[in-house]
Amino acid sequence: VEEAVRFPVEVAPRTFDVKMLRWVEVSPRGNQVAYQALGYIYLRDLDVKNVQSGTPRRLTRQTEHFEYYPTWSPDGTRISFEGTVPSSGQYFIEILDLSVFPTSRQVLIEGFDTPAWAKTQDLIAARSRRGDGGGLWIIDVAAPATPVPLPPDGPGLWSPPSWSPDDRQLVFSQIGDFCGDKGKTSWRHTAIRNVD
Repeated sequence: VEEAVRFPVEVAPRTFDVKMLRWVEVSPRGNQVAYQALGYIYLRDLDVKNVQSGTPRRLTRQTEHFEYYPTWSPDGTRISFEGTVPSSGQYFIEILDLSVFPTSRQVLIEGFDTPAWAKTQDLIAARSRRGDGGGLWIIDVAAPATPVPLPPDGPGLWSPPSWSPDDRQLVFSQIGDFCGDKGKTSWRHTAIRNVD
């Protein structure tokens, strides 16, 4: 019988290494990265010569909801992300102006999730969660009250979209189920949608 291997474990340390970063997005200038960890959005400066440099900082101080899917504005001065309140099923898209953060937090539009900012325009593609059939919509950041739906492309859960470099197309995945005579089968396919 061997003695068990034991390692000292500090209980409730003030800091610790986060091992899982989600939805990592590099800024348009390539000097910063935004990502989700532990339910919130963080920002970190990048130094190409020293990847270990830079201290992550949380972009908001709120604790009422979780934050997902950070996406950069084309000029790199703002970050948009999804806010979700799991207990009530609320979804909304927020924008932070990095020149005055953390005081610049603004809810852009409610009832949408999984935002993706266009590469060259102030447009955000997002999935509707408002009970209107879902699907992808285009939200003009200057006029968010009038989002424009993209024509539907069949049923299924829409993954976060990605814009083409010229902002003329969106790429996304759909997930669904098919019930046939051999039982239920799940499917997934990648779709490309023209935006203009």
